[in-house]
Amino acid sequence: MNSPDDIEFGDLVADVAKEWAADPASKARLMLHEILDANQGALSVHQAEVLSTVSGRHERTIWRWQRDYLANSPDIEIPESDVSLEGTSSLDRMKLFGPSAFEFDDTMMALMYLLGGHQTRLHSELIAGGYEMPSLATVSRLWNKVPTLQRDGARHGLTNRSANLLHIRHSAANPNDAWQFDSFNLDIYCRLPHGKRPIRPWLLLLQDDCSRFITSWAVLPYQMRAAEVLACFGAGFDVRPDDEGSGVLIGGYPKKLIFDNEKAIVSKVVREALDALPPQCTATPAYTPTAKGKIERVGQTIQSAVVVGQPGQATQVAGPNGADMLAIAPGYLHSFDQIVERTRAAVFEYNYQRPHSSLSGRTPFEVYSNNTPIRRPDDDELAPLMVPAYRAAGVRKVHPDGLHAYTTFYVDATISHLIHEEVNLTSWIHDHRRVAVHEGDTFVAMVPWSGDLTKEQREAVMQHRFDEMSAVRRHAKGARDAMRNISDGIVSPIDAVTTARPDTKAADGKKKAAGKNRQSAQPATTRPASRPAMKKDASTRTKAKKQESAAATRARQVAEQALDAATSKERK
Repeated sequence: MNSPDDIEFGDLVADVAKEWAADPASKARLMLHEILDANQGALSVHQAEVLSTVSGRHERTIWRWQRDYLANSPDIEIPESDVSLEGTSSLDRMKLFGPSAFEFDDTMMALMYLLGGHQTRLHSELIAGGYEMPSLATVSRLWNKVPTLQRDGARHGLTNRSANLLHIRHSAANPNDAWQFDSFNLDIYCRLPHGKRPIRPWLLLLQDDCSRFITSWAVLPYQMRAAEVLACFGAGFDVRPDDEGSGVLIGGYPKKLIFDNEKAIVSKVVREALDALPPQCTATPAYTPTAKGKIERVGQTIQSAVVVGQPGQATQVAGPNGADMLAIAPGYLHSFDQIVERTRAAVFEYNYQRPHSSLSGRTPFEVYSNNTPIRRPDDDELAPLMVPAYRAAGVRKVHPDGLHAYTTFYVDATISHLIHEEVNLTSWIHDHRRVAVHEGDTFVAMVPWSGDLTKEQREAVMQHRFDEMSAVRRHAKGARDAMRNISDGIVSPIDAVTTARPDTKAADGKKKAAGKNRQSAQPATTRPASRPAMKKDASTRTKAKKQESAAATRARQVAEQALDAATSKERK
């Protein structure tokens, strides 16, 4: 509704319109000056429209005349709080100067962000708030002058804030110079063996910066913790043959580790563990995915290979009831183990079979295996990074055939002294080619799978068996010599053990020498003994052993009788 002043002003202009026919613009400018002088520089929208109609000029021209007149008329007395433009918002200036003062300053940008970047909504909200607004076309023209990044921020929030920013590509010069790490929540639901509700697993990836080779990965049924972070790092540090079977070694310490600021990664446990290792650790600034863009991209690649087209794929398309339109019954979902195997196949394909455009058509493994320097870590450095084996918190008993875990056996000569003892077993999350054995809190050794034993490791196991059996034979021979001493009349068992029998050793030596002489004296064409002769020799040896056993029994009985007699005599 127009004010009485506006109505009187309109009537006045209508009365004198005929007088302005000669020079309407000049007379409209004079009338504008009178209005501004009378209203302390203020001009209403209605007044601007009337002056525009009378003068034949556009409204923007009238508002421009107002700005020019105020800029060149310091004599106009306007309250300081109203004319001081420094520190005021566009809303305050619009109250003073009308729509011509509209601009996208900080206050207006905050309002635009609040309204999600909707220009029409901004225009209507300000009009409803009592502000005189320029046309929607003018608002749109001024909005398009705002930098693209700030406009995207109003429309999409922080999602695309880096899409229109320059960034510097960081690329390591050689493999194992820098590795990048990140975690991803897979867009697929799966079922656990004993779980009732479907879950979305988490994917951990560790990638070489130069070659794009994925050095380590893990799939978890829950969000990662410090133990899983260290296990993924350790699995990448562990030097092992490649998965393709070419014999090339992969792994080792990188010079630099790059990761983000997730709570589990920057925790005290992870920080202290990594500080004790050679790699230099660098956390990227918050909300800057470009600082580790390669691992961000490979995460999308692996996720697409695992998730797309599979039952249980999570989407943003909701049905009438708000649920995912692609949701199916839990019985039709993949199991967690199937997701792990799909991830293993996707990582293998990416590393060894898929050419990369940024690698000149080569696979990541072809670049990584090209004379890559490897800094091999010690086993006692890797053992603290492993996680306990499944079931019973990793507690296992060492059996004569080794350790039983992951449906297989682990054997090494270093654990032979722990047979029938309980130990703590740790391993990597998915790579079970070898496990770490701890006796309490003390690391003992890395024990490989029995099927992966090298020739040296097999010889070490057999040598330990031979040494132990030799000791048993040596002690048994000493006991037999003691029995012979007892048969010869020595009563005390201590004397029987400590008394030497040089004649026995000499006789044994003579028998061995005689056997060698007989063997050397036989002609080269001597045939082996016939079967009846072999049976006769075997029966003779068996009979001799029985006689020797009976003689030893009689000697032991005689010794016991003599010992009893001597004891009774002393008592008397």
